[in-house]
Amino acid sequence: MRTDPAPPKHQANDSRNRRPTKPKTVRRPLARKLFLCVLVLAGALAGLVFAELGLRVVGLGEPVVYRTNIAYRYAPRPNQSVQRRRGVRVTINESGYRSTESWTKPAAFKVLWIGDSVTWGGSYIDDRDTFAELSCKAIEDATGLEAVCGNAGVNAYGVDNMTSRLRYDRAGESANVVVAVVGWWNLDRAQQNIGGNSWLQRDPPGWFPALWEFAAYEASRILVFLQGERSCDDAYVPQVARASLAGLLRELAKKQNEGATVLLVRPLALHELVDVESVAAMPALPCPERALVLIREFEEAVASSDLPYMDMTSVARREAMDSAASFFYDKSFFHLDVRGHRVYAQAIGNKILELTDVLNN
Repeated sequence: MRTDPAPPKHQANDSRNRRPTKPKTVRRPLARKLFLCVLVLAGALAGLVFAELGLRVVGLGEPVVYRTNIAYRYAPRPNQSVQRRRGVRVTINESGYRSTESWTKPAAFKVLWIGDSVTWGGSYIDDRDTFAELSCKAIEDATGLEAVCGNAGVNAYGVDNMTSRLRYDRAGESANVVVAVVGWWNLDRAQQNIGGNSWLQRDPPGWFPALWEFAAYEASRILVFLQGERSCDDAYVPQVARASLAGLLRELAKKQNEGATVLLVRPLALHELVDVESVAAMPALPCPERALVLIREFEEAVASSDLPYMDMTSVARREAMDSAASFFYDKSFFHLDVRGHRVYAQAIGNKILELTDVLNN
């Protein structure tokens, strides 16, 4: 029988003295990178969730959505109801007016309000607390008759936007009372477009709506910064202001000739509580040096018109001189707080009753 020869003696000793080697560790660089990526994404997602929740606490996440057109440029989209800061409700009815009532509801008083953000009321004032809505309640309480108020005030409207809204908005043709709330600062805007503002024209995505709204706001601010400061050296200001207001007064006169009761209301700016000249120092105005020119053009146009007119200066000074902080919102230069809306509603509501002469019939 054949056997293999034994290994040499020195080889046998080497094999007995050799230490066993540890198995080599297999490195997995791809798995480690994937883990880090997942960790980073989870942290980013958590940050987005916390930011979303924080923004919802301050009232973002349910923005008012706008639509555009070639006539009056933009307005809130009909049929929406959103909840804003501090639980404030903003409701847009089927006709595109801010109101808790349907504009098609039969009523003895159908009051159409035209204006800018002062009339709109902002998303910090509830539907029920705007002077447009409160005036209807005051009229109903005084007469016992049904009243419906359609608030067509829109953020940043200029006088030409208001004129076009009166002229082309078919829903407003059924109004038997038209109230135009026009500040002298509206003359500096003429016709405004939605571009450059942060208002959305589409519903935000469902996952992070508050962040979407915040991003739109910040993007608009960045755009304004990149575009640069507005030029205030404009010799055409008086002519443009005069033409814009003349167009609105003609449209109001047309409504009056068609049988509607019309009223032009001049709201007050915070600085006017002291004197008119103080408006030239208002930091909220892009071109404050124009203020006195615009006021003069406004007063001259109103003086040459036969339309019913109400200047809120004396009312506001009487009610707000000692407590402007609770009359104007957060010391805003134009916008009213709840008390300011109540004062305006009572005064304008009484003026409407005086013009319609309902109480004497």
